[in-house]
Amino acid sequence: MFNEDETLAFIYDEYVNVQVPKIIKHPYVIARTTSPTSSKLDRSVSYIMHLEKHEFLNNTLTFLYSSKFWIHQQSRNCRYLVIINEEDTKVQEIFKSFWNMKIYKVVVLTRHSFNNQAYMKIHTSNPFNKDNYCGAYVNVIYSQDCNYNASISFSKIYTNLNGCNITHVTHSLISNCVTIYIGNIFTEFAERVNGKYTIKNMNTRTEVANTIMQPNIGIAVTSINTLLPNLYDVSNCILTNNLVIVVKGGETLSPLKILFVIFKLEVWVMIILTIGITSLALWFILSLDKKQFNIANFGEIWLNVYLATIWGYFAPLLKNSKARCICICYLVYQLHIQTGFTSNLVTVLTTPQHQVGITSLEQIVECNLPILGSTYMKISYFKDEGEPNSIYRKIKNQMQYMNLSKHKLAELLNYGNYSKLLTDLEVENLKFEIGGDIHVNVISTNAVTANLRTAFALTVGHFFTETLNVFIRNMDESGITQKNIKAMYDDFKVKPKFKKLVPLNLKHLSSAFVLLLLGLTIATVAFLIEIIARAY
Repeated sequence: MFNEDETLAFIYDEYVNVQVPKIIKHPYVIARTTSPTSSKLDRSVSYIMHLEKHEFLNNTLTFLYSSKFWIHQQSRNCRYLVIINEEDTKVQEIFKSFWNMKIYKVVVLTRHSFNNQAYMKIHTSNPFNKDNYCGAYVNVIYSQDCNYNASISFSKIYTNLNGCNITHVTHSLISNCVTIYIGNIFTEFAERVNGKYTIKNMNTRTEVANTIMQPNIGIAVTSINTLLPNLYDVSNCILTNNLVIVVKGGETLSPLKILFVIFKLEVWVMIILTIGITSLALWFILSLDKKQFNIANFGEIWLNVYLATIWGYFAPLLKNSKARCICICYLVYQLHIQTGFTSNLVTVLTTPQHQVGITSLEQIVECNLPILGSTYMKISYFKDEGEPNSIYRKIKNQMQYMNLSKHKLAELLNYGNYSKLLTDLEVENLKFEIGGDIHVNVISTNAVTANLRTAFALTVGHFFTETLNVFIRNMDESGITQKNIKAMYDDFKVKPKFKKLVPLNLKHLSSAFVLLLLGLTIATVAFLIEIIARAY
């Protein structure tokens, strides 16, 4: 029942003579319950307890738990061999004592006499046997004679709990996408191992931590970043979230600037250059045909090309065949430009357009914008000092820790004086809650923080950890985990609603009136200049 590389810890009560096998291949240590231990074990170990009577077991377990032989990270999941000298031992009480400590890999070796001849028996039991009622009773014990070499093995993976509880310990019963996702994992897991999923609610995170430190099957959900591996057994990761900073987006663009959003700046430049080059080419061809280069004709041709850009029509003054070839090519070009312009025009006019705003960590630092964060992020990501003048140090100095409701957070973001450190999933949730009322920018924090990795936490050395990890690996490899995560994100995608017709008002079309007024002003000035020139 022992592995070859294990250390054996022999523990004797005060009445039993110290007896060690003559031939033993394992390294071993010896202790008596009346003397303190000085050697600290830091490797895999199995325990052999030799007792005069079964009544001495509880004192021996108390001694072991307080001794240096107890390895906090793994002793509950080690193998135990209990040797009892007395006859008619109450084996049920021995198993019950171990099960109360949630130690299940136990073998009891007892002595019996028959016809003045002594012989030994080996006893094992499974707390998850249907008739043992999850370890509450010891009704089923498996016994065999020990007159020969016996091989005893224990299950590493538990596949049938026969309805025993798998308790989800949490400090909040608020329903959101993450709790639903985790609840689905628990439900699926309970079905796989034939267990019963239950929830135990605590008032604070501290109470959750204290509860899962108790040796039971209770499983808490927590972030790997906040855990110390010597305090908990941490499962494989079940959910990874990127951390981002959410800040209010740029201000709404004025109606006149909105028109220029339809195309990028380089497209507008190319359109203007195309009008100028085409006008110049037509003027040169027509002037060459007439053998007369009159600069005044260029303005008329430029106006003609400009109107063709808008309406797709050239005035019938271009009778030259070479000029018509240019016009045909230009109209093909104009068709594409006009289609691109008009297809985006209504969307741009009826959809609020914004300035760029803050888009990087450096800009947040430069603006000295306070960054709000949940209290658990302080110990998870910003407990280190960091290098002086580093972006991490500057971001840390701007952090303020408090827990806010979504509506309060939306109100602070709307003022533009705060930003918030969230996971990308929380950002989707926030956008879903506030809709399009607030325009926000999302900035990645990969340069200063790691991802938020959510996992299950159990009592350190828990017998159930490996079973849980195998289940999580199977979920990952089968693609079920990714499917569930995608479904969780899809819950935040707002279903498209039927949009009523949005009438274009003066605000939408103010840019057109501004351009008209600008054209009338230029025409009036030109007209006045011409009148004055003729008068003198």
